[in-house]
Amino acid sequence: MTCVSGNGSSIGVLVAINPGVVTVGAAVLISTQWTEVDTDTAWAAAAAAQASWDGWENCGVKPEGPPIKSSTVTPAAIGRYIEDIVVANPGTNFTTLRLATSAADGAAMRRSGVLTTEGPMRPLRITWRAFRDRAGNTAWVERREPAAAAPTGTRGFITLFVPQRPR
Repeated sequence: MTCVSGNGSSIGVLVAINPGVVTVGAAVLISTQWTEVDTDTAWAAAAAAQASWDGWENCGVKPEGPPIKSSTVTPAAIGRYIEDIVVANPGTNFTTLRLATSAADGAAMRRSGVLTTEGPMRPLRITWRAFRDRAGNTAWVERREPAAAAPTGTRGFITLFVPQRPR
């Protein structure tokens, strides 16, 4: 599984969060070593294991240096999750913003998707998909694609989530 991105200009979904991110396109390339698995089952297993995942929005592209994670997601057994989002860029000010997602929204994201409410001028549909490799490792892909009502030129983004490694 590989994450690739290109140059450009974009900002995150939340107004004034990571305004310096410079990327036009990103893609997660998935080899035949990985297969899509039932997202609800994989979610329940991650929640039972009390696993957290590091997110690499647009492959971690940052204008100030090497890629860094954009967030950490911790799933809960009832389908909701907590996301700690990196606010701003390391080297300037580094803090996090904690967002809680409801069980209903979490379930919708694992099926047909849910519309974002954070940026009314940039409506995006969020979906989550789980993939497992032959060794049993699970990775998650979150896609935020322009919704049907989005203005022309609206850009989405993709985030690759991988299990946190023991420190």
